[in-house]
Amino acid sequence: MATLLLETGGSPQSVVNAATSTTLPAGAVVPFAISPARGGGPTTVTFEAVGASAVPTTVTAQLQVSEDGGTTFQNYGSALNLVAASVGTVAAVANMISGVIYKLTLTTLTIGSAVSVTVYAAVS
Repeated sequence: MATLLLETGGSPQSVVNAATSTTLPAGAVVPFAISPARGGGPTTVTFEAVGASAVPTTVTAQLQVSEDGGTTFQNYGSALNLVAASVGTVAAVANMISGVIYKLTLTTLTIGSAVSVTVYAAVS
């Protein structure tokens, strides 16, 4: 699967597509990279979970990073709480760098009344 490039100030892009459980089919998780920040240095990426037809009950995710072109991934920071008690929040992760590949793995998903969940990422 190709790596999605997130650009500073660009539109939010889907990095987890139509998840219905934490066991995701091939293609549901989209590896992504970050374009170099203007002026260099690290950037902040925001993540938001959006339910189809309703807000899910719980969504937590783990950001992972690969420094070998996507062969192996390690956890990057703490788990992200994207939805708790059917209330969505935008999670911001600071100090992300270009030149590596990231992916988001869902660790908890309670779908509730939602049909599925898509997670969007944007670089600020």
